[in-house]
Amino acid sequence: MVRCRKKMQTLQFTTKNCFNRSVVPLLILCFVTPLLIIHLTPTLPREFSLNSAPEPSCENPGPRFVVEDSGFCIGNCRSECFPRVKKLCVSPSEVAYCKMEKEKEQIESTQLMPKFMRFHGEHSTIPTANSSCAQEKKGIVGLSLVADQRYLPLHKPNPHHEAEKIIPALLFKKNHQEFNHTFYWFSTPSEVSEWGKGFLEAFNMQTKVKYMNFPVRKNSTVCFEDAIVFSAGTTLYYVPDRDTNDWLRQHVLQYCSIPIVNASWPPRNVAILDRTSGSRRLKNKDMVAQILSQMLGIRARQGYSGIGSFCNQVRQVAEEDLIIVPHGSQNVNLLFARKGAVVIE
Repeated sequence: MVRCRKKMQTLQFTTKNCFNRSVVPLLILCFVTPLLIIHLTPTLPREFSLNSAPEPSCENPGPRFVVEDSGFCIGNCRSECFPRVKKLCVSPSEVAYCKMEKEKEQIESTQLMPKFMRFHGEHSTIPTANSSCAQEKKGIVGLSLVADQRYLPLHKPNPHHEAEKIIPALLFKKNHQEFNHTFYWFSTPSEVSEWGKGFLEAFNMQTKVKYMNFPVRKNSTVCFEDAIVFSAGTTLYYVPDRDTNDWLRQHVLQYCSIPIVNASWPPRNVAILDRTSGSRRLKNKDMVAQILSQMLGIRARQGYSGIGSFCNQVRQVAEEDLIIVPHGSQNVNLLFARKGAVVIE
């Protein structure tokens, strides 16, 4: 009887232990899981609108395109600024400069000279150094626009990083006729992409670009009396607002003889534009095309972006209502997409 009683007690303990191990966690899971789902589920908007987001407003908006002693700035609320320096001298060992005498004490970091500049298709990284303004340095007189090859590796043209230099130079030319508009670029025509060449021609800037040879001899230098420097990467605000974008789009579409129309919704023209090479290529284009066909009832055109002449590249995006693209520099052409077009990147 004693043995039997002990076995019964052991069985009751085991049963209770099994109950605690299985049922209690299950009850906790049932109560906690719904709370987690409610907490972690993102709040979706009740209404979806295809209207563009409103322009950011500023309490005290300043000039959109202003040249100061410290640099050239574009945009109202979120300015993109390019440094201005005196006596800029490029040599094989350093890029020397002196700051403007009337420069403000407090300058935003975006207006500071970069710590280095790059030449020879990014093969040469040359440090910058603040030198004495009292030194006599002969150079190109007047205010010059100077660009290097930062983010432009040899034999790998990059339209987006070209645009970071070319478009601000164009906006300077458009808004400040009182200054010299020569764009001194330490590059060669063969190193500029088809997109870059076409953009310059579209705005009649090809005659304003002077390609410069990087000095290779030990004591040789190329100097500029007063320079606005286009080197470091931007924060993508080199097209500062919709008005500027509209002006660029209209001018380019007219140059390329492409009709200027707004996108339709539901979309009628859909394109899946892939890259020709690299790890960013789309691997499921056919599946995406099939889904678009099922959802929208239209056949998506498949092609490649960023190849061909400037106008061919523009046309690839400017005639579509819905565009699906991988990330890459070729997407600079989205500047010329139809108003209201939907882009999935």
